[in-house]
Amino acid sequence: MEILRLVDRRPGLRVQDAAAELRLAPNTVSTLVHRLVDAGLVRRVADPDDGRVAHLRLSAAAEQRLRRWRDRRQEILAARLADLDSADRLVVERAVPVLERIAVWLEEGRSPEPGRAAVPSPSRPGSPADRASSAEVQLGR
Repeated sequence: MEILRLVDRRPGLRVQDAAAELRLAPNTVSTLVHRLVDAGLVRRVADPDDGRVAHLRLSAAAEQRLRRWRDRRQEILAARLADLDSADRLVVERAVPVLERIAVWLEEGRSPEPGRAAVPSPSRPGSPADRASSAEVQLGR
């Protein structure tokens, strides 16, 4: 699933790039990609400039599967959030900016700077705290 999600985010990446990003041995990722190709979920597309290089793309079946998986996750999350009382919903809303920052750090493969505030000042335009209102919409407020 992680390989499918990665290829979805970065269509055209190579096996060695996927291995580096997932922090796995290239031969392990190559074996997994081979299985995904056999299952009809991933396509290897030859590089037009170098036929020895293959770029990974999702098949239509994989795109559909990922879309269904995302839709189902969103349904489950929305249902669980709807079950929360107002105090718990407020806690979740306040946590969203911190969770967004953590997601960025994870995606970038870096750690937070020591001593940096977990939640940026809401007065800073464009900061994750400014996006808290989107969390309120998602939480039904």
